[in-house]
Amino acid sequence: MNRALKGTKMNGLKYFALLGVLLAASGCNRSISSFSQNTRPQALLSSPTEPVTSGELQPADGINPEIQNAGEANTNQQVANLTPPPEGGRQITREGMAGSWTVPSDNSQCILILAFTKWDGGYRATTRRCNSEEIKTIGAWDVKGQRVLLFNRSGDQVASLYSSSPVRYDGTTASGKPIAFSR
Repeated sequence: MNRALKGTKMNGLKYFALLGVLLAASGCNRSISSFSQNTRPQALLSSPTEPVTSGELQPADGINPEIQNAGEANTNQQVANLTPPPEGGRQITREGMAGSWTVPSDNSQCILILAFTKWDGGYRATTRRCNSEEIKTIGAWDVKGQRVLLFNRSGDQVASLYSSSPVRYDGTTASGKPIAFSR
């Protein structure tokens, strides 16, 4: 009796296996015309998440008087002051930095990739589609205190940035140019 029951179970398993193969094969032959067309989805229009307002910017503290006087001749000229973050600013971790970042201060297609692979002078880094020769040379990165430091392949510091928001970093390059990257 046990043997007869065993044969029934095997026949049942074979039946379900054959049924699964048939269903899979019939599904492969089915045509889904709405998905088979090579059409691209329509781009979504961007819109601000908060109401947009306009107004005149207040002068930042510490503006060079020569620049401020030059700005008086052209009232539309405003100068931003890049100052380091206050003590006790956002804590930066190496784990939080790893990944791809867009570098809009260079161009909208410039990508900075920070790997979590140990490298001379810190961790591996590379850039893609960047215009600035200075940014193109980035080969390593590290976190020191509340700053992200970027180094070229020779080990020279290329830039120093601080966290201006959880997904944006701002700073200056070794040549004094502003640099920013964000996710």
